[in-house]
Amino acid sequence: MQVLALKYRPKHFSELVGQESVAKTLSLALDNQRLANAYLFSGLRGSGKTSSSRIFARALMCEEGPKAVPCDTCIQCQSALNNHHIDIIEMDGASNRGIDDVRNLIEQTRYKPSFGRYKIFIIDEVHMFTTEAFNALLKTLEEPPSHVKFLLATTDALKLPATILSRTQHFRFKKIPENSVISHLKTILEKEQVSYESSALEKLAHSGQGSLRDTITLLEQAINYCDNAITESKVAAMLGAIDRSVLEDFFQSLINQDEARLQERYAILENYETEGVLEEMMLFLKAKLLSLDSYSILLIERFFKIIMSSLSLLKEGANASFVLLLLKMKFKEALKLKALDDAIVELEQSKESVLKPINQNANAPKQEPKSAEKIEKPEERENAETPQTPMLSAKDRIFHNLFKQVQTLVYERNYELGAVFEKNIRFIDFDSQTKTLTWESLAADKDKELLRERFKIVKSIVDGVFGKGENIKIALKHHLENKSAPEETKEFKFPPLKPQPTTETTAETKEKETKEKETKEKETKEKETKEKEIQENEIKETKETQPKEAPTALQEFMANHSELIEEIKSEFEIKSVELL
Repeated sequence: MQVLALKYRPKHFSELVGQESVAKTLSLALDNQRLANAYLFSGLRGSGKTSSSRIFARALMCEEGPKAVPCDTCIQCQSALNNHHIDIIEMDGASNRGIDDVRNLIEQTRYKPSFGRYKIFIIDEVHMFTTEAFNALLKTLEEPPSHVKFLLATTDALKLPATILSRTQHFRFKKIPENSVISHLKTILEKEQVSYESSALEKLAHSGQGSLRDTITLLEQAINYCDNAITESKVAAMLGAIDRSVLEDFFQSLINQDEARLQERYAILENYETEGVLEEMMLFLKAKLLSLDSYSILLIERFFKIIMSSLSLLKEGANASFVLLLLKMKFKEALKLKALDDAIVELEQSKESVLKPINQNANAPKQEPKSAEKIEKPEERENAETPQTPMLSAKDRIFHNLFKQVQTLVYERNYELGAVFEKNIRFIDFDSQTKTLTWESLAADKDKELLRERFKIVKSIVDGVFGKGENIKIALKHHLENKSAPEETKEFKFPPLKPQPTTETTAETKEKETKEKETKEKETKEKETKEKEIQENEIKETKETQPKEAPTALQEFMANHSELIEEIKSEFEIKSVELL
């Protein structure tokens, strides 16, 4: 019985599998009589290079030709089919690679064909020639006699000198697609009357790696092993491959967090070579990606990256069992990671849940404190020292966000200044009519000196963000002064116990109290005037030194927060909002 690879070898260009472009070009060249002196066929093993060379040689020798479809009945075709044509000379480049072999070949080209139309030299594995042999062949290959044709075949065209490549017509045989291989295997099995499973043929085609000859050889082996009934499980056992059901259970138990079943499937995978397991996993994930009941794309991508890192560890010489165990542990960790979009959605939901009660309290009507409640407790006064950002309305939120932009810009300009500014300065209010920004300062000692020295930088940024380049007034509210105010009221409301004065001394005590009040009022007025003078001097200095800028931070903010602007319109019954 003849071997299947030879029995079903193509005899015409139409029978070539997966090489339609090569077959079409050679057929038209024969029909149009546009023939070259030398042809080079390169490609993967078992892709049809030698078969195409023999078909092309027989087409040239046919008595009715040269034509694309030889008759197969004349003497020339019959002798070529039986591989004993005297003028079709086949050489193996691996065993006849020296300069002496090439000299003998050149000597034969001098004689005319004894039986056919041409003298054809088919040289297989031509890349095995030595450099001297290639150099000896150059002249003959470029200008051979009219009755000589060269057909060169190789699996590695890059090893050929450029001088050889330039003297030949190069045809590249591509890797045969698995679908074409499977359809060809089905036709062979139908002719041989062998039952089969399509999944088994898929395994055979994948193991062939694009080589039709290798796949047909495996098919013949499978026919013998399966006893004329090819099944996937038997083919997997023959090839030493992993059954698909094992991988299905492994990944399903991994996703369902079934530790017992996962350990069972992992024990089965340990019986195979780790590299083969990783390759089978990639094929399984590829099939899952194309199927309807696929895993999420993000999860498949994570699994694929883990497999690739495991393959790189194997190439570096890591222990195979350790790599497989590490693979399983990484798969478990990959399931714990959340998608970025899901994390963002959860963060936004948590933020909304936190802000809702704050906004509800802010929008509630304020109750004026009673006179008896004006006295603060020590605990309340300590809590009041830590400033909190009020969330009253959409307008206030806009101003707070603008103040945050000022903080970030100060950070970008000077990191040290930005840290001190963020630590000590608290936003109080912004009056858009008078263009006055009020903030509270907690700075003391070195921080206070740094803020005074570099106030011009802060002022320029405030003008750019709040004033669109125009001058903004800054009202400073010192934290220490606010802190001392309630202490004064506390002493005033709770005087020390004294004996009841007589009617004669009441007038004197009243005069003393009025004098004390007047002195206190004078001191406070002097302090306020001094602070106003300092602020006006600082504003004048910044006006003289700072050039007007026209940043677009407020414009960008209004464009990105259109919803907030709509809330302002509805809250204050405003028809339009313009930039200040």
